[in-house]
Amino acid sequence: MQLKEYLKNWKRNNSEKVKMYQKKYRLKHPKYKLPFNYKNLISEPDMKRFNNKVEKKPNGCWEWQGYFLEPIKGYGHFWFRNRYVRAHRFSYQLYVGSFKKDLVLDNICRNRKCVNPKHLRQVTQKVNSLENSVSFTALNSKKTHCNSGHEF
Repeated sequence: MQLKEYLKNWKRNNSEKVKMYQKKYRLKHPKYKLPFNYKNLISEPDMKRFNNKVEKKPNGCWEWQGYFLEPIKGYGHFWFRNRYVRAHRFSYQLYVGSFKKDLVLDNICRNRKCVNPKHLRQVTQKVNSLENSVSFTALNSKKTHCNSGHEF
């Protein structure tokens, strides 16, 4: 009897922890696992819901106005089939088609909020990090001399 009361009180006092645990478990459960390429699973209501969260700018970017799961990293997320998927990946699969597992999507416009499929391209991780002008990898690859002036 005391154990049941203790558990009931613990759940009431830690309701946020319980919700996070349930959400984490549900998203990892095999029932909710999405295939890598899920274009054939996208329905008409999903397309409408996605397009309602996109604002088309005059410069050609389609800025994501929906949810940002990790606001620091700047990539939008879209709730699809009981889980969050990255908005730019969803947009690419919706308008262009599937992409290869060993490639990543690169935003040509360098705007992380942009989900315009014309601004997205498939590249390797190496190309993505070298062509991004603000990454440490890109900055270091352009150096020809060390800090002491010696040539590499």
